[in-house]
Amino acid sequence: MVDDLSRYWNVRVKIGENEYTYKLYDTFDKNIILRKDFIDLIKDRVYRFDNYMAGDIITFIISPEGEDYSKYAIFMLMIDLGENFPEYPGDHYFLFALRKDGNVHLMGVASQDLTRDEAIEILSIAMEEAEKVNAFVFAFTKEEDEE
Repeated sequence: MVDDLSRYWNVRVKIGENEYTYKLYDTFDKNIILRKDFIDLIKDRVYRFDNYMAGDIITFIISPEGEDYSKYAIFMLMIDLGENFPEYPGDHYFLFALRKDGNVHLMGVASQDLTRDEAIEILSIAMEEAEKVNAFVFAFTKEEDEE
């Protein structure tokens, strides 16, 4: 899914007093679009499960071209499937943009080796088997009037 390792998004998140910057390889041109009800599924899981969290913890987003995208409708999913899914070890990070039609477009992934099918499978597990997921964070930027 990642063709060019030199094209990546930089996303900084603040968790408590600590800040972390993540490199997510650009996948915009792969046109992976998820239906708008995906956001509703995320919100439902955050509301229903203690291992699912949401917060305006993204402090900035820099595009592969070096532009600041922090004011756009972009969010990151940080997923730790845990020991219940040994075929997908480690943490998984996905960057999405909300499109004008309400659907979401996959903009970046943290793993340069992740395939399209693996990405869809990890996201499906996170939505369909939420009780078995170790941790899930729905991270987004602050609204302008909150600053």
